[in-house]
Amino acid sequence: MFQKFLKQVNSQVSQKGAHSFATDRTSIPETSGSVEQALQDQIVALWKDIWQGLYQFHDRKGTYHVDRLKEHYFAAGMSASHIIESPDDSLLRLDRSHGVLGLLALPLSQQGPRRLRLFDGLSVSSLESVVTLLEAYRRQIPAMDEIYVILRRLEVDCRTPTTDDEKAVEQQYLPLADVLAKQLLHLDARLAILVSRLSDENWETHGASPEHNGWLVYERVYPRQHGRAQSAFSRC
Repeated sequence: MFQKFLKQVNSQVSQKGAHSFATDRTSIPETSGSVEQALQDQIVALWKDIWQGLYQFHDRKGTYHVDRLKEHYFAAGMSASHIIESPDDSLLRLDRSHGVLGLLALPLSQQGPRRLRLFDGLSVSSLESVVTLLEAYRRQIPAMDEIYVILRRLEVDCRTPTTDDEKAVEQQYLPLADVLAKQLLHLDARLAILVSRLSDENWETHGASPEHNGWLVYERVYPRQHGRAQSAFSRC
């Protein structure tokens, strides 16, 4: 009987010890490394939302927003207006067809966020600054959605577009597009400064060490498929 009682006591003590150990483990605060990784993951997710919402559909092979907007812009009655206004420069204008979108074509073509480069070992405050800036970019996506809605609503059917159609585009599309363009250009300027700061911080910490060259967020979201490229090359 005594041995049976002793086994029960030992079993209870072991269970309490295991529970206490598990409780202690869950109460351990997050390390700096886990916080940095969480922020990096947040940055990658934010960047992907921004890229697909403002610059390119689907993946790295998808249609760019600047090209899709151009299609809707022309379909809204603007397909011939610029050629008629400047016939001597018509072919050049078609080659530079992004320009027909007004100021908005500039930031959409520059693709500012594509230049975002991170480095391992950046401070938490620096990573939080990146998150703040990317959140500002993401707040521009509804404006882009509204521009699509307007251009689709202004599309002309199979009849010949009129000057009234062109005026409607100029009055309804251009004001919204210019506001979005100015905001994106400003954010691009802020991003350029931030990337320089991150690079300086990395240099001060690691110097010219090759293992600390950093990585483009674009490549993290859309990694190159080296295996497929090599197999295709080997068949040539």
